[in-house]
Amino acid sequence: MKSGFKFLATTIAIIILMPAPFAMAADIRPVESKKCRYLLSGPIVKGDDEKIDAIVAKNGDGVDAGNSICLNSPGGNYLAGKQLYDAFMADGFATYVRKGDQCHSACAIAFLGGSQWGDFRHPSRMMEPGAVVGFHAPYVNLEPGKEYEAKYVSTLTRAAFGIVSSLITDQESLKISRNFLTDYILFDSDETRAIQTVEDAAHAGIAIDTKPKKIPLSPEAITHACETLFGVYGSNFINPDTATSPDFRTEDTEFSKNTSEKFKIESASWIRISTQHEWETPNQTASCAFRVENGANDDIDVVLWSNDVAEEPKLESALQTLKTSVPWWYFVPKDTRIVDLGK
Repeated sequence: MKSGFKFLATTIAIIILMPAPFAMAADIRPVESKKCRYLLSGPIVKGDDEKIDAIVAKNGDGVDAGNSICLNSPGGNYLAGKQLYDAFMADGFATYVRKGDQCHSACAIAFLGGSQWGDFRHPSRMMEPGAVVGFHAPYVNLEPGKEYEAKYVSTLTRAAFGIVSSLITDQESLKISRNFLTDYILFDSDETRAIQTVEDAAHAGIAIDTKPKKIPLSPEAITHACETLFGVYGSNFINPDTATSPDFRTEDTEFSKNTSEKFKIESASWIRISTQHEWETPNQTASCAFRVENGANDDIDVVLWSNDVAEEPKLESALQTLKTSVPWWYFVPKDTRIVDLGK
């Protein structure tokens, strides 16, 4: 039984429901901070979501309540973390991890649920440079030497699949990438994998709380941004009939070339960068265009689009488009460490 379960734990996502090191519940209390109205600290256990319900019962929910919560926790019960995730989404709690604080495992799952409500729900999770947010796949922490009923283990396994399945279902509304799901949510280790670079934050849909910085929209800068953007959103462009998708490259190759130009969209100035591939490849033309007038102190509007294999990068003949906006740190190299943004 024990050896069979060990094999199971290495091949699928299993859930921590009985974390032996944690006995005390998380402390959730008001805090005097410009970052958040409440602070959650300590290990997360079942029932912590009821404390959020009590806050909502007293103060209300939605955008008018302005609820926000800082998280500082080593983790705990993974299911309890998912229950906090659900509460933050339903009740509109923005989540925040401050410089010097850490949020791991079950805490990181709760962090993903950070939301604000207006007419619709919007993801709202933020970290400061110097904060640590770490994820891993759920797993079971069973007591050594103790036998467990197969039905009990099966129940834990189904619960684990349920949590992971829910996060996959919520992927689009969470603004997280497919790579984030595979590289972090399914990270098979009892240690966590931390969000360290601007690319990591982009894939996790995490805002970085850092001062605006003026970065000229140079060819190099927009190349960095386009590389990160297609890394995050590229899977949205896959053509299921032909199995082709846009492939943005940072430089010319034997079978592709990069081009750039300035052009107008409804009298506004934009700058485009594209990768166009040869017919021999299965890669669609990939393009990003950035609105110049936004300036560098605000989020910059961007349009991503694809054209068919070997076609010119023309927005008017795009196969598919995606509109969004991005902060200044998208325009630095994707391996730039978040902690360095605060320097």
